[in-house]
Amino acid sequence: MPGNSFVVTYKEIIDSEYNTCHCRGAQCVAYETLDELVAQIEGAVKSGADRKFVYAYWPVYDMVSHRYGAGSAEAFEQFAKIDAAFGTLLARLSGTDSVVIATADHGFIDVAPEESFELPVSLASLLRFPLCGERRVAYCHVHDVKTFMQKAKDWLGEHADVIPSQNLADEGWFGPGTPHPRFKERIGDVALVMRGRYTVKDWTPGESRHLHIGNHGGTSDDEMLIPLILEAT
Repeated sequence: MPGNSFVVTYKEIIDSEYNTCHCRGAQCVAYETLDELVAQIEGAVKSGADRKFVYAYWPVYDMVSHRYGAGSAEAFEQFAKIDAAFGTLLARLSGTDSVVIATADHGFIDVAPEESFELPVSLASLLRFPLCGERRVAYCHVHDVKTFMQKAKDWLGEHADVIPSQNLADEGWFGPGTPHPRFKERIGDVALVMRGRYTVKDWTPGESRHLHIGNHGGTSDDEMLIPLILEAT
């Protein structure tokens, strides 16, 4: 984070390992409700006349969409609340010479139970680690690439593309620039790129079994295209 930065974050996760890393060098400010989120952003912006950067995230829409689906009444209700809060924020920041940017980190699709695949033992036994990545694009660390790819293709058929992970990197799926020296550890050996609305999941011992209705991380337009709103106050 650049100097004189603020991160406005959900109280429940403010001390998480991820947040500690993500917010390093910035002043963290906690909130619990949307009203508090707006107030904390306003307070950070008006904390002094100097130039500053304020980052804020509202996680509830994501949680609701996972649980009930992006097309659910619950998700639309949450979206309406966010929209109202954004309008309030713009009104409160009027005259502060701020640029307010609203965007998202991903889109969503809804997946039916019959479209949610569970990795069979015959494939899970070939993994060195549990599946990584998302249920829509899963990264597999395997003992024998050739054997795993053939068995995965036989099992998934037309429901997924089974691709060496390095091919995705070579094709620019992860963006430009020089990869981190340990980048290949993240994407594993083989990628299961699910087609349509299908997902794939494995389960570790003791993990509670649950299925998300709303999913993301795949290559459909609904998952990859996100809004970008810029407002000057």
